[in-house]
Amino acid sequence: MIEPRVCDKCGRIFQSKFGSSTCPQCENTFQDDYHRVREYLYEFPGATEAQIREMFPSVTHKDIMSWLRGGRIGIADSSKVRLTCEKCGKVILDGYLCAECQKIQDRIDARFKPEKEHHSIQKGVAVSHGTKEDDRMRFLDKKNKS
Repeated sequence: MIEPRVCDKCGRIFQSKFGSSTCPQCENTFQDDYHRVREYLYEFPGATEAQIREMFPSVTHKDIMSWLRGGRIGIADSSKVRLTCEKCGKVILDGYLCAECQKIQDRIDARFKPEKEHHSIQKGVAVSHGTKEDDRMRFLDKKNKS
């Protein structure tokens, strides 16, 4: 479903198909900035956020945190910067949760995942995925409803 949205970065109104919070122009800039920052970090490993933001003025703290949390860039071992698990506060290298909290979250997600539907109808054929002996595939005749 396409819906109008206001871009989080530039404030322009745009049509969003997938619930994006940034317009296509800002998304392209974000991706370009990411590639430039990544190349810079290959050349200067251990660069600080301040150095990155000085080199690339369009890059924000939010952008850097997004790349760190998403595992797209990493924190150097010698850095004083540390990410923490959003549930327990343990120091992590990337993402939002530590391994233990992620396991718990995965179990919660699996528990509340909707079960697959047992019946489906496609192009006039009813298919039952049950185990009953009388569950057979049959043509749905519009004239003779039985």
